[in-house]
Amino acid sequence: MISIDPALQSDRDNYKLLNSDLLIGRVVRFHIAEALYENGRIDARKLQPVSRLAGSNYGKLGELFSLERPE
Repeated sequence: MISIDPALQSDRDNYKLLNSDLLIGRVVRFHIAEALYENGRIDARKLQPVSRLAGSNYGKLGELFSLERPE
């Protein structure tokens, strides 16, 4: 429902001691399905996001609530 067009910003190969690479990218464009919009904003309930946690653990959106911003 949401896709991202990325562009490679930087490729660091000086992490050989750690046996890893560091790729730094930037988002060029977002593509968002119209069905996700509610009153001009993305509706989190329709999106049903999933988060990546540590190891093989993932999380899903739980209870939604609002807080007023302090002035």
